[in-house]
Amino acid sequence: MKRLITSIGLLIASIILPTQAAIISIVPQDSASIIGEQLVVDLTISDLGHQQASSLSSFDINFLFDDNLLALQSVDFGNQLDLFGLGALLGGLQVVTNFANGVINLVELSADSVNDLNAFQAGSFVLATLAFNVIGNGTADFFTQVNSLGDANGIALPNVELVGATVNVAEPSMALLLALGLAGLVVSRRFRALKN
Repeated sequence: MKRLITSIGLLIASIILPTQAAIISIVPQDSASIIGEQLVVDLTISDLGHQQASSLSSFDINFLFDDNLLALQSVDFGNQLDLFGLGALLGGLQVVTNFANGVINLVELSADSVNDLNAFQAGSFVLATLAFNVIGNGTADFFTQVNSLGDANGIALPNVELVGATVNVAEPSMALLLALGLAGLVVSRRFRALKN
């Protein structure tokens, strides 16, 4: 009898209590890149309550990448933790720490009110956009480690799912290099012919 009551209680709790997991994803804007190009990657969160509670008020996330292939150029935070652009005036916080071993720590704390975050924050949005210079060739894997995620009330968000990404980075193709070399030869011969 106890098992039956416990089973029924667990079933009711699973129906009533939300078990939705927020998803942290890494979304490269290109699936491949070559040395010398810029590679842009969005760090996103989704499956929050759209214009309702569970909104996000803070995050502390480590972004991991291969620093033999990529060099960090810039980080731009999204706008959903600073809904009205007043974060700097009201005590909001955005911190980027670039560790030399391919780890970037991203921290943001919203100064917006609980009511504003719950009423106006989107259910899915970009936390930060990271731009890298491609400096090597190979397969660039991106991962995240969540140190903390806080909802509008400052309570840790449970059930976070992490989705990484992979981008192929390569040297410029041999055909492209050959075509550029041939074009250079043609142009130089024409200049010589014009001089004579």
